[in-house]
Amino acid sequence: EGNAQLGRWGEEVIYKYLCDQHPSATITWVNKDAESGLCFDLKMAENDRVIYIEVKTTADEEKDFFEISVQEVLFAKQKGDNFIIYRVMFTGSNKAKITKILNPGEL
Repeated sequence: EGNAQLGRWGEEVIYKYLCDQHPSATITWVNKDAESGLCFDLKMAENDRVIYIEVKTTADEEKDFFEISVQEVLFAKQKGDNFIIYRVMFTGSNKAKITKILNPGEL
């Protein structure tokens, strides 16, 4: 329950962040109403390009790793530059530190 709430909070942070940063894009939060089971949490369409976004959230900014499924790795490799991981680290007082990982399938 706690991890699901934390993950949802991180997805909401990135959804709002992307809406602010890309006002002309169409951004879909695929897990807004319920967990979709897809290999991504958000989808952003802008300038004839679709970007798939996976959000990884941790409650501790000292934690230097996160879990990623085999399916997510394969999807990242398939989508290449069109797949981004946003890492959200809770820093207390409802503040977050955001890190963007481009083309994680190449790591």
